[in-house]
Amino acid sequence: MKFLGQVLILIIFVATLSESKIYTSCEFAQTLIDYGLVSSSDPELRFKLGNWVCLAYHESLLNTAATNNNTNGSRDYGIFQINNYYWCDSGFGYNECSMPCSDLLTDDIRDATNCAKLIYRVQGFFAWYGWIYNCRAQTETAIENWVKSCHF
Repeated sequence: MKFLGQVLILIIFVATLSESKIYTSCEFAQTLIDYGLVSSSDPELRFKLGNWVCLAYHESLLNTAATNNNTNGSRDYGIFQINNYYWCDSGFGYNECSMPCSDLLTDDIRDATNCAKLIYRVQGFFAWYGWIYNCRAQTETAIENWVKSCHF
């Protein structure tokens, strides 16, 4: 019986691993272009992508399965660390992005990107403490360095 329990724990662990993806900076930036968060023809492409990569790195280390429990009882989900009180449905709050919070924890970040786009339209980057404390004061060159080696 103990062996079966260990096997079950291993299966759950492996299943959890297969549900998460840790992006490289360039892979994440290209995905944001592919999903329309930033236009590839935008003259400020590298600056805008650099801000998004810096934000997501400091929020989740570019990990799609990242979660964080906040002191107010809310929880942040996914690569953008989107909060369940306002933006997604976990039975707690408003659900402005009209999606279950579990949709923010998948390898496919299309839903997370669409929700982040809405959050940005409403609050700008100021919705994310990771950006406020780590990216906001960086120079344009430093922000662009987040995607300097990317080819797009």
